[in-house]
Amino acid sequence: MMTRISVQFLLLFFVTIVGSVGLTEQAKAEDPKRVIESVADYAISNIANGGSWSSRRSAARQIVSSRFDVKGAGRFALGSGWKKASKSEQSAYIKAFEATLVERMLDIFEDYSGETIRVVRASKDANNGKYYNVSSVVQMSNGNSIPVDWRLRSRSGRLLAIDVKPKGLSMLQAIRKEYKSVLSRNGGDLQDLVEQMKTLVARSKSKRS
Repeated sequence: MMTRISVQFLLLFFVTIVGSVGLTEQAKAEDPKRVIESVADYAISNIANGGSWSSRRSAARQIVSSRFDVKGAGRFALGSGWKKASKSEQSAYIKAFEATLVERMLDIFEDYSGETIRVVRASKDANNGKYYNVSSVVQMSNGNSIPVDWRLRSRSGRLLAIDVKPKGLSMLQAIRKEYKSVLSRNGGDLQDLVEQMKTLVARSKSKRS
């Protein structure tokens, strides 16, 4: 069975990079600093601050689908298993990966306690102008501050989140390691991995019906 990445680790990811459809114009301006300084309000208002689980899940799904490079991140997380999979297997995996991200976001904001973000600097990647590197500091509710570096990709005029590195630790690498561990135990059975992902999603939905 897959293990869960720490709630605090993923909280740093979602509280800093999630966005909404209403922020499209800012993303088109390709100003990552301005986008990052604005996007957290949407998630906090629509997920963390109450409402039915149905409405919260809809908000989380909108955030993941509109501001996260689901396919790119999912492909990286699967590693060499991606090329070995058929198109139908890839499609089923990406669908499960996206659903898992949505439920993890709901887990995260159940424990939200007023964390804030301050962007220190943001710039285009020197080697590839489609990418942005952003440095920030997350102020935790206990008074501690945590440095967070993360990466965005500009695609069709929009900024999509790819990865975040609180204290230099990559969220995407952590997920990749988790999936690799599962596949090493089940003989590389992608369908089994997908079924485990679906089980986690189903459990999450059952406690939030």
